[in-house]
Amino acid sequence: MLDADELEAMELSSKPTKKSDFASRQFKNTQDFVRGFMHEQEFVEIILELQAESMLKDVRLFVLMIEFKQYQKSNNITGEQFKKSLKKVIGQEKLKATGKALTDNDSIKIDQISKKLVKVFDTNKNGKLEFQEAVAAFCILCKGSIQAKLKYLMLAYSEVVKDKRGKAGADVDLEEVELKDLAIRLKNLKKFMLCVLRLALCSSPEIMLDYPVDKLAAATAEKCMQHAGVTDRKNGVISLD
Repeated sequence: MLDADELEAMELSSKPTKKSDFASRQFKNTQDFVRGFMHEQEFVEIILELQAESMLKDVRLFVLMIEFKQYQKSNNITGEQFKKSLKKVIGQEKLKATGKALTDNDSIKIDQISKKLVKVFDTNKNGKLEFQEAVAAFCILCKGSIQAKLKYLMLAYSEVVKDKRGKAGADVDLEEVELKDLAIRLKNLKKFMLCVLRLALCSSPEIMLDYPVDKLAAATAEKCMQHAGVTDRKNGVISLD
């Protein structure tokens, strides 16, 4: 049998020291950073592959936005709806540019592209896309100026509490209201910032961030709220005016 002193000595030797605790935390932080970095690198590589393969690079962004505007109110796009609308717009754009309709091979390719896009941008992993997720995909993949892409992203994540006609929320056509009537909440500002950073990464793949992009987006959004003097992080909003 061990006496009390020997038991105490064994107990103390088995407890991690402060130094080992610190090293363990540092190791975990490094692991988390590497995982986050690899995730973003994988995301960028998939997007670059889609840009090279897909027919979306020749599709004008505003044309897609007109077609997909019908899903804004429900904020829910099934895989089948996404494929159908995507095929419709790509077909119209090809006919306008070349005078030719989609071939069977084109249709097969669009089916494959739509499945990949839903898989990559479906953050809830339920096989459907929210309106904002679809906008994020198109802003990265389609033809359009950076200004136009930022505009559509901001509109997608913004809301109107009440306009002059008494309409509110999803009943309002965001493109028909003035900036001063639009606002964005913290949770959506974080998503918007993440989209902007990913748009930058995909537009210039040589850009390297030494900080997890999702944490950078969240920290930037928090700073924006602080700068605007918004203290209510749950219900507070920042005006776009």
